[in-house]
Amino acid sequence: MKRIYSVWVVFLLFGGAVAMAEPGLQPEDAHTIDSVLVVRPFGTPLTLQEIEQVRTNVKANYEHLIQNAGHPVAFSTFDVPEGSVIAAYGFKLFASMAAEFVGLAGDPQSVPLIHKDARKWYNDDSEGKDAQILAGSWVKIKSDVLHWYQYPYGGITNNYELRKCANDGSSVHDWYAIRHTFRILPGYSVYGTAWENYRGFSIHNWSSSTFNNPQLRDWSPWGAHAGPVNLTPCISGSPCPLWCWTFHLAGGTTMYAQSSSGAITAKWEMQFTTDIARRRNRRMDPGSSCRVDQPGAGHYKLLWLKSRGVFRHETGFGYAYQGVEYTWHLYVKY
Repeated sequence: MKRIYSVWVVFLLFGGAVAMAEPGLQPEDAHTIDSVLVVRPFGTPLTLQEIEQVRTNVKANYEHLIQNAGHPVAFSTFDVPEGSVIAAYGFKLFASMAAEFVGLAGDPQSVPLIHKDARKWYNDDSEGKDAQILAGSWVKIKSDVLHWYQYPYGGITNNYELRKCANDGSSVHDWYAIRHTFRILPGYSVYGTAWENYRGFSIHNWSSSTFNNPQLRDWSPWGAHAGPVNLTPCISGSPCPLWCWTFHLAGGTTMYAQSSSGAITAKWEMQFTTDIARRRNRRMDPGSSCRVDQPGAGHYKLLWLKSRGVFRHETGFGYAYQGVEYTWHLYVKY
């Protein structure tokens, strides 16, 4: 069942308000069991308490399905940067996983951009198409999207796909892997302002895990890469085979791996060497994997995943800089 609400939401969600459906919804997708999207104006944004109410309405069905899917339940929380509001929130339930969308706006002018991205996400059910379990393979257990915009700087995304090595045959260890899609969108291209890309960072901090003995097993890409080039990260996690994907690192963009197995953290930086790269949207899709000691029943933090972007513009006396970062906190329930 697909549901979308604007400004007000139904009685079951927020206690007695009148629902206002958005026009132009797509037919229900066969892969989606349930989904909801709530969009709000800047002046009356969503609160974290309201989002928890949305989650509560599907939580029982979600946990029942996922617990019967052969892998732990994965869930997440997120940080809201100071000065930003939650302009959109979505939740999709598939047969063996869930997906969420969070849209953060730093000003009223950015809200239409968030709502546009939210509706696009809502009408695309591709997240669930490969959420299946095969012996000795990576199974998708969570997929989340977080977009932030603020005038006049630009936008940052913090999107990820989390997988677990299924049917690994081990009663001692579990293996997890994550693909992180980071995008930086400068104010120059989003709003027509003078603000440009300066730096971008993707950070996977597995050391924040509450599992016993977390170990960073792999990260990709390694080293330094200068665009334009097609990169194919491949993540290992014995006994699962390589999990690979391909993305395009655009021209004028350099990507550096700064990962450390000793620190149990995977990190990459993007730098921009041409005006075109500084003024256009740029993307990287790195990934990493971690092995943990297999736990007993309970809730465990797996990692935090951070996107950080820095923008700049020329003032006549040098450059002014503006940075933003925000974080997903990922958990699993055994």
